Amino acid sequence: KANGSDLRFSSVGGIELEHEILAWNPAGDSYLRVKIPILTAGDKIFMYWGNPDANATSDANATSGNLIGHWTFDEDSGTLAANSGSRGSAHDATLTGGATFSTEDKLIGASALRIPTGSSGAYAQVTSALGLGSTNAASFTISTWFKKLYPVGYSRTLSRGSGYHHHLMISSSGNDVGVYANSNGNFRNSGEFDMAAAN
Repeated sequence: KANGSDLRFSSVGGIELEHEILAWNPAGDSYLRVKIPILTAGDKIFMYWGNPDANATSDANATSGNLIGHWTFDEDSGTLAANSGSRGSAHDATLTGGATFSTEDKLIGASALRIPTGSSGAYAQVTSALGLGSTNAASFTISTWFKKLYPVGYSRTLSRGSGYHHHLMISSSGNDVGVYANSNGNFRNSGEFDMAAAN
């Protein structure tokens, strides 16, 4: 269908997978999220379309409803970024120090978060700290989309804990993704993913 409402996704075993259409363009690039319970080497998912009687099943809650913090930065104007995660507006984020909503840098939605090139004090700060569990033992996932990194020579922080630790960052000595645990091993390379400099 022209609006993508006939799209369906399934696992190899035929189980339908929930999805969300983030941006739909029948004449160009479209962006979707698919909820995959578990993905291991060699796994496949299938996409189906073409049923004229299909009803729309795209559902934002299906792919992000269980997130405690979710900031899309698509407000377009102002300085407040809403948390659409389950912990709610108590953990909205404020754009500070020159950080802005940019319509030029966005991939999907109305805008994206822009940190000006050369800035050392621009960031988005969550209004109140979002607890992730025990200080010494907790399981959680942090995910972010980004582009146009600073050059090597600077640590590129993507997210940071309230106590200046537990950073998700890009190493200063290369384009390695990892975490920084202050006074507890410092930078730890994830060993899974290295960014090409052009990205």
